[in-house]
Amino acid sequence: MQQKAVYLHAENFLKDTHELTFEDKYNRLHDRVTLNERAEKKVAHIFLTFHPDEEISNNTMVQLSQRYMQAAGFDNQPYLVYRHFDSGNPHLHVVSTKVLPSGKMIKIPTRQMRELQVLTLKMASESGLRPDKVKTQNEKIKFQATRTQQVVYGQPSLKNAISSVLHTIIDHYKYPSMEGLNAILSEYNVKADPGREGTRMHLNRGLVYAVLDENGRQVSRGIRASAFDFKPTLPYLEKRFELNRTLRERNRIRMETAIEWTLMTKKPDWAGFRQAMAREGINVVVQEDREGKPGNIFFIDHREKTVFSGHDLGGAFSLQAIQERCAQEQKVQEEESQRHHLKLHL
Repeated sequence: MQQKAVYLHAENFLKDTHELTFEDKYNRLHDRVTLNERAEKKVAHIFLTFHPDEEISNNTMVQLSQRYMQAAGFDNQPYLVYRHFDSGNPHLHVVSTKVLPSGKMIKIPTRQMRELQVLTLKMASESGLRPDKVKTQNEKIKFQATRTQQVVYGQPSLKNAISSVLHTIIDHYKYPSMEGLNAILSEYNVKADPGREGTRMHLNRGLVYAVLDENGRQVSRGIRASAFDFKPTLPYLEKRFELNRTLRERNRIRMETAIEWTLMTKKPDWAGFRQAMAREGINVVVQEDREGKPGNIFFIDHREKTVFSGHDLGGAFSLQAIQERCAQEQKVQEEESQRHHLKLHL
């Protein structure tokens, strides 16, 4: 079975490449980007993509990334190199930060970008390769993952589509529970299912991933977690739950402030509330219980890659409390509309 992503190399970290944990990688990059609070685009996300017929080794990938990063002025910056197999073209992703130890930013002028394009052609020629295309992109992200596509039941390579979502979410978002993880996965029409209590799968601590339709109903058979290349099994997730409960606390204030600010200053109805939060990079997801009734509310911050439930944040942020505040505004808007309508006909 071919892997979909391989971690190849780390440069300018405090440990050797294969001694680094997720926390080591995250904390190193996070500590650096926090040295500049004003800049927005602090992360450099670089793609090097090659011709689909190439058989390029991992060592060559690393060598090319090192040469590219040196030419771009990032040779002394911490950066991570990943090889991906999620498309027909062999390609690598390099993730770094543009924030220097002084807090200043690395700037790549247009002229230098053109020079880097020429360099990729030269590197490929010297390595006996045919470069297909090279793309450099900067994103407001803390770590390697980027947004992926929703999974649609019936599409080819369903397992690959689910795997792409899992690679995007599992190691990069800070979710404290299975419910929190499923709130994020639901945005991509995917569900992690440990089985109902009392079933054999639940007793054996198994886990499958399945596809949902637009109404949140499961429409595919589950694929065992152990069948995916990086093994996102229940024991693996439980370790993530424990770690994430600590890591996400640094984002609690942003979340609470964003919710209160939206409710106080924009005075939205329920639909307006969700739209306003989305503009802040925070999606509002309401999970239903087994009877199809509204259950818990989740706030998914795609900028900080963090999820909080209403229960996590407290009573003022529960689904009922927020809907009541939105309902009050909805009632005010309807009364104003009725008064306006009466005036037009007097």
